[in-house]
Amino acid sequence: MNPIFEAGLTAQSINMIESSSMQTTSNLRLPIFGLMAAVMLWLSGCTTTGPGFDYERTLARFVLEQDSRETYAKVVELPVSKARIPIEPKASLSEFDIVDVEVAEIELGQCLLFSLTRAAAMDLYRISAQNIGKRIVLFIDGQPIGVRKIDGPIAEGALYIFLETPDSNLADIATNLKGTSIEIQKKLKKS
Repeated sequence: MNPIFEAGLTAQSINMIESSSMQTTSNLRLPIFGLMAAVMLWLSGCTTTGPGFDYERTLARFVLEQDSRETYAKVVELPVSKARIPIEPKASLSEFDIVDVEVAEIELGQCLLFSLTRAAAMDLYRISAQNIGKRIVLFIDGQPIGVRKIDGPIAEGALYIFLETPDSNLADIATNLKGTSIEIQKKLKKS
């Protein structure tokens, strides 16, 4: 939903504000339009009050590969490799399980390192131990963008995953995911 409408501002009320501001003296036009611009900027998708840096809300989900051709939910195709992977109907891990995201440099190149909550780390260890040889697909905002083959139990809640996007995009993606995870974890602690 558009943040403007979440705040109770409709197109009609914005038009009323604009028309009433045009009826004021020219000295008041600039402050009213400046105030409106500040409110619109504040209500935009950028968030600075949560983690202390700008980011766009970005959601990550991890979905396990399904090996049974009879029961899989759907097949997804990765954007660059065009690998087609049948997946489970529900995510194994979601944005609620992430506490940090960073760009990591490992032997094979740059990837994202996801750090998980303690409960999610235990789930990931169990899932990965039971599903060696399968793949786990990373979805960002509903789009499959990365995959990792499970070659053994993944311990300590540290999940490295390569994305099918240029390395130059990784820092922005990590910042957006990190900001979102900080925001979510703060809200979870309050509730």
